[in-house]
Amino acid sequence: MSLVLCLGLAEGSRMAKPRKRKGEMSCPDEPFWEPLLGLVGFEVTGDFMYMFQVEMRDGTKLHAYKHRDTRRYIHLTDRGEAWYYEEPDWYRPCRSSSMLLAVFRNLRELGGVTERQVEASHKAYERAADHDDFLEYIAEREAKSSDDAEAVA
Repeated sequence: MSLVLCLGLAEGSRMAKPRKRKGEMSCPDEPFWEPLLGLVGFEVTGDFMYMFQVEMRDGTKLHAYKHRDTRRYIHLTDRGEAWYYEEPDWYRPCRSSSMLLAVFRNLRELGGVTERQVEASHKAYERAADHDDFLEYIAEREAKSSDDAEAVA
């Protein structure tokens, strides 16, 4: 399965395909766990390592977290928005639930992974999917309000 799946938007979404941006890696003095904690919760955050930070040209910061068992990455902004890495040094916003699905993909098949870890990861994915659906709903409402305002003017 390719991580490219996370680049698509929900079927029927009115949102345009997000543009990719260039980023440069750096190592902060201290890891920043809040975006990951907000996305997956305390129990699942313990399954990740903080790796590095990426600063985009527009000043947006991404934090790279690597799953201890699957060895896959998720990149999150300070506000918890997920980004997908494309070589060399390009990033594209995507649904956080799609990124978590890719990170957790073969978790159950790995040695040393407990059923509790699998269940907690599944719950984190479901929470992220609900959050993604809510964000798309808000974006579509804002787009409709903007369209309605332009039609009246």
